[in-house]
Amino acid sequence: MSKHSTWAKITLIEGVSNLILSILLVRPYGIIGDAFGTAIPLACSTIFFMPRHLCKLLGIRLGTYLREAYALPFLLTVPLVATLLLMKQWFVPHNYRQLGCNF
Repeated sequence: MSKHSTWAKITLIEGVSNLILSILLVRPYGIIGDAFGTAIPLACSTIFFMPRHLCKLLGIRLGTYLREAYALPFLLTVPLVATLLLMKQWFVPHNYRQLGCNF
């Protein structure tokens, strides 16, 4: 589609803010501050900018995009999460053999 200029500008802003926040947060909070300095700009661009930008480029409604890109995969993973939580409750391995056998 050759329409990358807006996303390139946002990515550049994200990278600069990532660097600044990481430098500011690493002294008081250590490695956790660096992780937050990376996560905050990435989350902002992914949550607030990307969906509207893609919907405008592709000509689809925001609700359709959110439903197909986020809601459907989330709903498909719910049974797996429930199964894993139940297995965590019912089965507690005490050695490596029990961990490998799953019995």
